[in-house]
Amino acid sequence: MEFPECPVCKNGHLLPLTGGGVAITLWVCSSPKCAYVVSGGQTAQVFFKGTAVMQEKEKGGKKWTEFSF
Repeated sequence: MEFPECPVCKNGHLLPLTGGGVAITLWVCSSPKCAYVVSGGQTAQVFFKGTAVMQEKEKGGKKWTEFSF
């Protein structure tokens, strides 16, 4: 299955997220630097999630990527 391209950044794809039994679906851009989210609920609102900041971390020999919004 191919997901639609993000109309804002053109780098990511819109990924579906559901509200755990609630009649709301969110489509979130897969690019951490993009701020685009579409609400697929009853109101079908478009809003921005904020810009993610990616930071590489290392501690005790373990490496990971931390995202802040």
